[in-house]
Amino acid sequence: MPIGPNAFNRHHVAGKGDEESALDATIEGIANLLGTIGISTKLAQMGIEAKDLPWIAEQALAASRLIKNNPRPVDRAGMDRLLAAAFLGDRQSLSSPLQPDARAS
Repeated sequence: MPIGPNAFNRHHVAGKGDEESALDATIEGIANLLGTIGISTKLAQMGIEAKDLPWIAEQALAASRLIKNNPRPVDRAGMDRLLAAAFLGDRQSLSSPLQPDARAS
């Protein structure tokens, strides 16, 4: 299932049109592969507890080299949003950009 033209990082990566279709197909292909080999796409099904998400966000943001090299600026609100979606396996919730008031960390 393609996740739409405004996917979480899509508007921060160069390219439009066919490249967007290729990105959607790649994301869907990886999700299908994980399902086929029995690997969950939900952090909740991997033993992660919701109460641990804030700590995971802090640890992820502390990986400054990776954060600085990400094509999209990452702040705490964005990391919380990404982890919440990963926890539930809800890629669709990442299809729209953050609202301006949700960007503050």
